[in-house]
Amino acid sequence: MVCCEVTAFAASLTAALMSDSLTLWASCLRVGLDLPASFFTLYVSSRLLRRQDGKFDYGLGKWENLAALINVPMLVAGLGFLGFRAVKNVLHPHSVTHTGFGLGVLAVFCVVNIILMRRFYLLNQENPSPLVHAQFVLYRNATAASLLSIAALLGARMTGNAGTYLDTFGALVLALLMIQSAILLLRKSLSALLDEAVEETLQTRIAHVMAGAHSQYRQFHRVRTRRSGDRIFIELFLEFDPDLIVRELSLHSQEIRQQLETAIPGAEITVIPCDPRS
Repeated sequence: MVCCEVTAFAASLTAALMSDSLTLWASCLRVGLDLPASFFTLYVSSRLLRRQDGKFDYGLGKWENLAALINVPMLVAGLGFLGFRAVKNVLHPHSVTHTGFGLGVLAVFCVVNIILMRRFYLLNQENPSPLVHAQFVLYRNATAASLLSIAALLGARMTGNAGTYLDTFGALVLALLMIQSAILLLRKSLSALLDEAVEETLQTRIAHVMAGAHSQYRQFHRVRTRRSGDRIFIELFLEFDPDLIVRELSLHSQEIRQQLETAIPGAEITVIPCDPRS
């Protein structure tokens, strides 16, 4: 994946230098900004493969959210450059030439982006993860950007000096795609890093399980949930009959955990007995 990004950046930079097309510069900038994020994603993946249980039980999964978050400043860093070049093109229009190589590069990597987008989509469906979702969003937007760039370059190539406006329009739409990606990734990653509670659908499952298991405990005090990467942590604060012996309390807790694990596969559930006076 990283090798693919390096090759795409080198080819996009060559094409942009050959034609001085703002659309190709925007495409080059987009690939260039994705490159550090891809290196960081590779680093994070290697850390996750070396997971050390007991050392970072809760926080290790947040590496995935951090990897997704690092895409945000990279995606918005080049907007000033694109804005400056767009104003310059409008004030001093010129014909867009020597775009043949750029069109070829865009066509090839459009196919590559579609393949990678589908791969990460299937991976995310099989095993949801912020890291995989971030890569899916990255290649989905890359596919849309490649198709848009091809259309803008073909139009600019066929309309002479007026083509500079199509070229500029294509670059500005690419910038909007970059902004959209940044907002989506920022919202999703910050929510996880700030330990936002799990989504409402999972909270509803928890409520249904607890309602069905009401005979196992005396009173439900509260529930606390969080995500760490693809892991879900659920903490239940329950009050039990004070006359229960330790073995019976353990059996009731185990029964509740098993029911929740069935409803939410992969979740890690902790049952915390509460003092009746609390």
